[in-house]
Amino acid sequence: MAQAAVCGARVVAVQGTYSDAWSRAAAISASLGWLNATTTFTCPYVVEATRTVAYEISQQLGAPDWVAVPIGAGPLLVGIREGFEDLRVLGAIDRVPRLLALQPAGCAPIVRAFEEGAPTRPWATPETIAGGLADPLAGYSE
Repeated sequence: MAQAAVCGARVVAVQGTYSDAWSRAAAISASLGWLNATTTFTCPYVVEATRTVAYEISQQLGAPDWVAVPIGAGPLLVGIREGFEDLRVLGAIDRVPRLLALQPAGCAPIVRAFEEGAPTRPWATPETIAGGLADPLAGYSE
């Protein structure tokens, strides 16, 4: 938040979860006609931009066997996958690495859905110090 403020952004603190902040950003964006550029799948530019993570990994390591990706809602994981696929199609690498999605035990709605073989549902109370991963997926994931 400090970096955003230094660059001139108006920072608004929201009490609650990541989903509460997303709802506030969505409402403000809609009322002002702005792009909601939150790190969810709401904004297609987020996934597109994160393709560059794969490009940087490939530049430094080639195509590793595995890439572990911490996720909240998952657009970073999708972007990295698409970036490696771009590189494969272009012939820069011969295969896409296997990706491992990681969520903290105290907020793991996607892991829970995977393990249960069920749809993702909101996580009741996120409990993790990993603030960027404490996304309960409430309000926009259903």
